[in-house]
Parts: sequence; C-alpha cells; structure tokens
Amino acid sequence: MTEERLREALRKNPDNAEVHAAYAAWLVQRELYAQAAPHFESALRLDPDNVPYCNNLGTTYLRLNQ
Repeated sequence: MTEERLREALRKNPDNAEVHAAYAAWLVQRELYAQAAPHFESALRLDPDNVPYCNNLGTTYLRLNQ
C-alpha cells in the first residue's frame, strides 16, 4: 500500500486501530520510528488488548532508544 492510500485511510477512519497500525508498520519498514510510534500508540489506545500492537510499539521504542 502506498503512503497516500494509508494517509487517506487515516483521514477517513481516524478511530480505526488497524489503519493506525498499518501506517505505523509502513513507517517502520522505512525506519521512520519517530513517526511510527504515535500511530502504534493510537492503535494500542483504540485496541488496548492487542498484543501485537503492544509488541510493535515496544520494538519501536527500542529502535528509538527510549
């Protein structure tokens, strides 16, 4: 998926955890960890019991040395 499509999906579905997680994963693939973290945080806030989102956020924090 392209960044444009992901941004459009976020614009249309700002409260969708899967969309935030997908965009965050796209950013991580490009090593844009500082930009990815807030989207993983949003995904986890929207779906707090989602273990993969928690794991991905933790890994992103590690990449940022936080």
